[in-house]
Amino acid sequence: MNCWAAADWVSNPCEATAPADRLQSSPVQPYQPYQPLALDIFVQTKNRIYDEGDDQADYALSRTLCRLFLGTYKSPNPDHGELIQVGKLAGVDLTPLVRMGDYVTKDHEELLLANVADAGEKERLHQEIQQKRDGAWQPIPLVKGTVVALLNRLGEGVYAQIEYNENHREWLHPYFRDPQPGRDDEYAGNTFGQDLRNVLRYLEFAEQKGEAYVIFDFG
Repeated sequence: MNCWAAADWVSNPCEATAPADRLQSSPVQPYQPYQPLALDIFVQTKNRIYDEGDDQADYALSRTLCRLFLGTYKSPNPDHGELIQVGKLAGVDLTPLVRMGDYVTKDHEELLLANVADAGEKERLHQEIQQKRDGAWQPIPLVKGTVVALLNRLGEGVYAQIEYNENHREWLHPYFRDPQPGRDDEYAGNTFGQDLRNVLRYLEFAEQKGEAYVIFDFG
């Protein structure tokens, strides 16, 4: 998975840090394990369709999923992050889901390019971003197949084998547990399985509306 490295403080919209002067002037607080801030994450189509009925909660995703797909919860070894481990342990290729999270909005691109002075480097980065943006759109049938396969293979047998980054265990361990039946209206506390089921519901809704491609969007 990729987080843009042109400017670390804007490269991952799921993360935020306080300015150095605020940190220096803040009173000493009891130690708290680091938990990055996060934005909402949702599945988006090219026509940006929404369900205007009461079923929108069926599609709500937790912010833990935001951190997970944007790479906040990954090991220093990119191939050993917790999400990548889950895919390997379950025997499911997560490439379609990972690529969905590679989408870069125009606003985010402007932030990235604003920190690049050299015109040639700015154009190179623009082309790289555009390539990722184009490649982020994934066919709904492919994404549905990936999600269904993952849901069918998840369970404690998979989760028990995850090797957590020491800073991630407290936040990810409750997330990686057996999917619970039914819908959890308090979606902020969704498990990984509950988030996947909500992704699947939206994919089915989008397909019924004639949509063909999806990404993960953040806001």
